[in-house]
Amino acid sequence: MLAPASELGTSRMAVGHRTGVGRGAAVVALALLATLTGACGRSTSGVALARCGPSSVRATFSLVPGSQGAGQVEYTLTITNTGRASCTISGLPAIRLLGAGHVALATRAHADGGGSHAVKLAAGRWAQSNATFSPDIAASNEPGDRCEPLAYSLALTLRGGGRLLAPMDPTMVCQHGAIAFTRLRVVPRTSPCRSSSLAGSFRAVGAPYSGQATYALVLSNHGTAPCVVVGTPHVELESRGGDPVPTSPLDPVAYPYVIAPSQRATLDANAYTNPGPGEPTHGDCEAPASRVALTMPDGGGKLTLAIAPPRAFCRRGQLVLSGLFLNG
Repeated sequence: MLAPASELGTSRMAVGHRTGVGRGAAVVALALLATLTGACGRSTSGVALARCGPSSVRATFSLVPGSQGAGQVEYTLTITNTGRASCTISGLPAIRLLGAGHVALATRAHADGGGSHAVKLAAGRWAQSNATFSPDIAASNEPGDRCEPLAYSLALTLRGGGRLLAPMDPTMVCQHGAIAFTRLRVVPRTSPCRSSSLAGSFRAVGAPYSGQATYALVLSNHGTAPCVVVGTPHVELESRGGDPVPTSPLDPVAYPYVIAPSQRATLDANAYTNPGPGEPTHGDCEAPASRVALTMPDGGGKLTLAIAPPRAFCRRGQLVLSGLFLNG
C-alpha cells in the first residue's frame, strides 16, 4: 500500500605467531609486502593516483528491493567517480546518518573484514558496498515501533579529507544506528542497457485493493553481454493511440543495476485508482492508459510496452516506483 508522502521512503521499502619460516623467507615476504603496499594507489605507469575527493565523486544509499525479511533490510552504498581522471578511495568512509534538516542521528557503522584496503575508480566508474541493518527491531532502550528518527541521507567523510552527502531511501535504523557494511568493491565496466537488447512487460499484480493497484514491470536482457541500468527507466503513460497521458513517477534513489544475459529485472509500480483533488469522482479519473513508454538511461533508447489490463491512473498518473529486482 502507498504511504503518505512523508513516509514514502519507508514504504519503498523498505552486518603474529611465530612459524618455522626462515629469516631469508621472511625478508623476501617483507620485501614483497612493501612492493605491494607501494603499488597501492598507483597507476600502471607508476604515477601515484590522487585520492577521490568530494568534488570528483557522488554517492547514493539505496534500498535493495525485496531484501526485507526477519527484521533486516539491505541497502547499497554506491560511490561514483564523476571526474575526468582515475582516483582512489582508501576503504569505507566514516559514516553518519542524517535526519530531516541534516540533523545528526545515532550511528554505529562498521565494515566487515576490517583492515585497510583501497579501490581504484576510473572516470565514470563506481564502487559499491552492501549494508545490512534492522529498520524495525528496537534495542531494549529504544522506543518500540519508532526506534529512531527517519534517516534521509548519509554524511560520508572520505579518508584523507573531504565530506559528501549521499541521499538515501528514508528509513529508520534501529539498534542505535547499527549498520554492517561489506568492503567497497569496484563494479566491472559494463555498457548501458539498450532498448534493442531488452524485452519487457507491464502487468497488474493481483486485483486493485483499497484504492491502489500494483503493476510489475519486467525487463529481460536477450543480448549476449551484461548491461547496466543506472536508476530506473523514465516512465511515460500513453493512450492506445500513443498520445501522452498524465504521468507523475516517483523514482527511488538511483544506483546501477547490472543485468546479465538471459536475466530478468523487475520493478514494482504502485498506483492510485481513487481520484485525487480536482479529478472526476464518477467515471475515469484520467484518460485510460494502454501503453507505457520507457526511456532507458544513458541514451539507451525507448521501449514501448502494452499495459495489461489498461487502466485510468489517478492523481495525475502518480506511480511510486521501486528499484529493480534482479531475477535469475
